Amino acid sequence: MPFPTTLVESRADLVPLLEVQNIDEIGRKALDNLWSQGYVMYAGLSPEDLEEVTVISNQEDVREYALRDSTERFVNQESGIAWHASKGGRAPFLLKPIKVPAVFGYSWTGFESKPSPEKAQADPELHHFIERYPGTSAFRLDPRARGKHIARLLAIATVSATRALYVPDIEIGLESWASNVRAIGAYKGADAEIVLVRDTMRPTQQSTIWPDGVRPDVRFRWNRMVPEIGDESWASDQETTQRFISLGAQLVRLTNHVRLLEPGEDTPQYINRKGERQRPDTRVFMGFPSPLQLAA
Repeated sequence: MPFPTTLVESRADLVPLLEVQNIDEIGRKALDNLWSQGYVMYAGLSPEDLEEVTVISNQEDVREYALRDSTERFVNQESGIAWHASKGGRAPFLLKPIKVPAVFGYSWTGFESKPSPEKAQADPELHHFIERYPGTSAFRLDPRARGKHIARLLAIATVSATRALYVPDIEIGLESWASNVRAIGAYKGADAEIVLVRDTMRPTQQSTIWPDGVRPDVRFRWNRMVPEIGDESWASDQETTQRFISLGAQLVRLTNHVRLLEPGEDTPQYINRKGERQRPDTRVFMGFPSPLQLAA
């Protein structure tokens, strides 16, 4: 299914991500964590929600680091509809409290704009990055939802849901400004790594410091070191883990779990409430570095 190009008709047509069956394990855990903190995520954007997105886009932090949200993308209903249909479509996601329909955050994914031949020749590393990570993404939070790693969970769930609902194999790059410490913390928490660094200028709202309305900053491009399908194993399955390592995989994280016993396993175990045999084990998540990292 390609990226959607139109708004949904109403809030009743939004898709609760907790009901999407094929979201990967990392995305599922992010959604469960959000639920435990009182939040749910939805795929889609309704006219009613677009109005609330417009409000968030005009908040101080969003205007500082993503000015185009309030000046181009979400100025009004017409600009939001045009943005949704642009560049092959966009996949918008909404973060809402469980008990009320208000929007506390939004995100989206879509296809990255390919640089012109002249720009690709002038900056081959950036061209290589976009070829490797053709998906782009953005994440915005209302101040009411900040803290408790909500931004990190929003980023993880957004990428996982994009693959589950729209483009299964897409690689999605992340971007941030060096001065945006919240975004950097969220991306690091999502196991992303900085791949490209570019000195540049950007618009700023800090006119008392930068009277011309622009300031120097550093643009970071990140790759997300999350496991692909099959790039994970149980610690007890040493053969599979070693095979990933031999192929160049790097350890992303370890998490403690309880799993069902495989046929023929004879190991310390216990019986759960369903009468199933289980055992403790550790999930080993592996990731592969980008070609840019390998070439460095």
